[in-house]
Amino acid sequence: VSQGGPLFKKFKSNLLEFIERLIRGCKHNIIYDEYMMDNVISWLLALSDSQVRAFRHTCTLIGMTLVTSLIDIAKMVQMDLENTERQLETELKKGQAKRAFAKVERLQSKQKELRSHLDGFLTDFMSQIFSGLFVHRYRDCRAEIRSICIQELGNLRLLYFLTLFFF
Repeated sequence: VSQGGPLFKKFKSNLLEFIERLIRGCKHNIIYDEYMMDNVISWLLALSDSQVRAFRHTCTLIGMTLVTSLIDIAKMVQMDLENTERQLETELKKGQAKRAFAKVERLQSKQKELRSHLDGFLTDFMSQIFSGLFVHRYRDCRAEIRSICIQELGNLRLLYFLTLFFF
C-alpha cells in the first residue's frame, strides 16, 4: 500500500473500502462479540510497531480507517439510542391503562443494549486503536505515516470521538 505505481493504484482504495464495508456489515452483531475486533486491533497494534515501514504504513492506514468506520457506527447507535429513549419517554407518559408494558420492557431492553454497545464496546475499540496507534504513529520518523495520522485527525468524523474523551 505504501508503494506507488500502476499496480498498487487501486489497491489502496479497494483495501480501505473493504475495511469500511466489513465494519459496516458487522455493525449489528459480530462487532460486539469482542473476538473479531480484539484480534484485529491486536494485529494492527503489533504490526504498527514493526521496524518495517510498509507494515507501519499499512497498519496505520487501516487503523485510522477502522476508527473512522467505528465512529460512523457509533453515530448510528447514538441516533438509535436517542430514538429509543424518546419512544420510551412517550410510552411512559401514557396513563397506566393505555401503557403497553411489553413495549416498555422491549424499549428498556433495547436502550440498555444500545447504551452498552456505545459506552462499552465501541468506545473501548476506538480508544484502543486511537491511543495505541495514533499516539505512537503521529511521531513516526516517516512523513507519510505522520501525514496519515494528521489527515485522519483533521477528518470531521473524529470530532465525535474526541468529544467523547476530551471535552
